[in-house]
Amino acid sequence: MKQAIDMLKALSVFLVSCAAFLPPVLAADAETGLRISEVAYKKAGDTKEFPDPEPSAAEPLHVQNKAIVTQDDVESCKVYFDDAWTIFITLTPSGREKFAVATRELKYRKLAVLVGERVITAPVLVAAIEDGHILLTGRFTEQKARRIATIIESSRKPAK
Repeated sequence: MKQAIDMLKALSVFLVSCAAFLPPVLAADAETGLRISEVAYKKAGDTKEFPDPEPSAAEPLHVQNKAIVTQDDVESCKVYFDDAWTIFITLTPSGREKFAVATRELKYRKLAVLVGERVITAPVLVAAIEDGHILLTGRFTEQKARRIATIIESSRKPAK
């Protein structure tokens, strides 16, 4: 039993150490904030190439320059834990409508979620999202989830 406890302590120290290697929050990230865009099947003039955040991905992502929703469409952003660290984004009424229309049209397509100039996740859309709530889950540590939420919250425009 003592050996198992010692192993857990060592693992937690390792995980905290690994978190130190996450990229720092940059001023440019806070200025750019959140952007969700469609991922194109191939490189085109209206796309920008980004590394895929999925470790097993062999090809880069070709992200459309045109955003579906941006920082201006965010009403709030929170973090919580439910089996995994989750970033919960609530869109404004206009953002909710734009996202609903786009996600109905883009079913089974990949979307890129960018914070600053980094793709943090690129899920395949399996259903339209019409309620104005976006849940970002993945391999986020608590520190990384909170950092992303802080960037989104700090760069959103205050409600009018």
